[in-house]
Amino acid sequence: MDNQFSPATYLLFEIWESFKLFWPVFLLAAVISLFVFLWSRAEAKSEQPSFLLIFSFSLLGICIGVLTGWSRSPIVGTTVTSILGLIGGLVVYLLGKREYPRITASSCIVLLSFFLLVGTYLGGKLRKIEMDFEREYERWLLDYKSILQDNNARYAAELEVWKKEGLKGIDKRNKTSEQSK
Repeated sequence: MDNQFSPATYLLFEIWESFKLFWPVFLLAAVISLFVFLWSRAEAKSEQPSFLLIFSFSLLGICIGVLTGWSRSPIVGTTVTSILGLIGGLVVYLLGKREYPRITASSCIVLLSFFLLVGTYLGGKLRKIEMDFEREYERWLLDYKSILQDNNARYAAELEVWKKEGLKGIDKRNKTSEQSK
């Protein structure tokens, strides 16, 4: 029986491993967002802050941070700068409309920055894991190729011996059959 995984099983395994890696970070974002929401609700006397807005900025920080930390491409820097500029403009717009209390907007910016750092650290760890795996795979592949080459050389040598022994055996059989005639 083969110990190979099917692609679907491997995909499910990868999804499960990713979930095990990310759920503590999302839980941390939810808990910290809840504390910040409760604090800003106590501080904002006239208007109520939005938990959804605070939590979404936390998750956005995680996502941008992971993409930044995990990527090896220089385009990520440009993309992150553009996204952060867009978010800054959105926060200024929301402050100008006064739909959200100022404490909510500042909480969003603080949590975005904090979780951007957390996400960047997590993304860097993921990139390191991926690079270690690639390095191990290359090492394993070289070992496997070396083993295959050694086996091929051994089999070629055995084949030559078998050919010589086989020809000698055929010559002996031919001689004995000629003598019996």
